[in-house]
Amino acid sequence: MDAREILEFILKKEGVTYYKLSKMMGLPRVQPLYNIRDGAVKSITKNYAQKIIEAFPDSGYTLAFLMTGDENLINTTKILVPEDDNVSDSNFGIELIKQSLRFSQDTVEKQRIAIAELEDEILRLKAENAALKKGMTVSTDESKDFAG
Repeated sequence: MDAREILEFILKKEGVTYYKLSKMMGLPRVQPLYNIRDGAVKSITKNYAQKIIEAFPDSGYTLAFLMTGDENLINTTKILVPEDDNVSDSNFGIELIKQSLRFSQDTVEKQRIAIAELEDEILRLKAENAALKKGMTVSTDESKDFAG
């Protein structure tokens, strides 16, 4: 997903408009979001991504998802609250901590994968850039060979 598609995904999922999203993010104007929608701005900044996460804390949106558009980086782990009144406060606390740890581990793993993919892309682009500087073109397969 590109930045526009990410915003459209959020608007649809959360049932809000660009204007409402801008207000929830604490932006003084909606125009920066329109600039993303219209393609004048090609990516969501880390600052805006953090504002979106703060606006929708239970959404599972991550910086990695908002900045790359990879839907696999949306954290879908839900913290379950037991409805059983017989569960002691200390047991509930322990279960909540365990679920939080699983949630964090899941997020870290997804971010590791995203980082590895971005590092591969950087290597490919470096190889392509070096080849272009030498005045030759490189196919996708050749750029992998050149980088390695």
